Amino acid sequence: MKKLPHMLFLVLALTSCSIKQNSPRDINPELQNRMGVMYAKGLGVAQDYHKAFDLYMKAAIQNYAQAQNNVAFCYVSGQGVKKDYSKAMEWYLKAAQQNHAEAQNNVGVMYEKAEGVPQDYIKAMEWYLKAASNGNANAKKNIGNLYYYGKGVPQDYTKAMKWYQSINNSDTYLAE
Repeated sequence: MKKLPHMLFLVLALTSCSIKQNSPRDINPELQNRMGVMYAKGLGVAQDYHKAFDLYMKAAIQNYAQAQNNVAFCYVSGQGVKKDYSKAMEWYLKAAQQNHAEAQNNVGVMYEKAEGVPQDYIKAMEWYLKAASNGNANAKKNIGNLYYYGKGVPQDYTKAMKWYQSINNSDTYLAE
């Protein structure tokens, strides 16, 4: 019975608290980006790709590399914005130039697939190598694939195997 007054006090205290909701423009870029992810995935809110894109863009213009990568992804996928590979490449490059490994890999993909830029396997390899040096497993796999298929480099199964085997548990791997 002694716990009842304490529990009642706690319930009253918690229900009387109000949480001030800031405008997204008042929030730091990391949290703007995270809120964008929540809208994109429908986590705790109704899924809304347009709101996600707006939040990513607010963070991206503040030079937050992960948000720049996310803005580019939106342009590639058409989530919340019209597909535009040229704009995607512009945003991937902004993030990649900040040493963002995922964006570096994505720049390589854009060159390999000729999305927003002319196809250029040499530039694709250059960007994959930068991303791989930053521990991006997708980039290591992509380098292996260039050797496996002989795209921009002489076909070399031994080098392909070495790149595939270089992927380890500490690397960042994102399912495609």
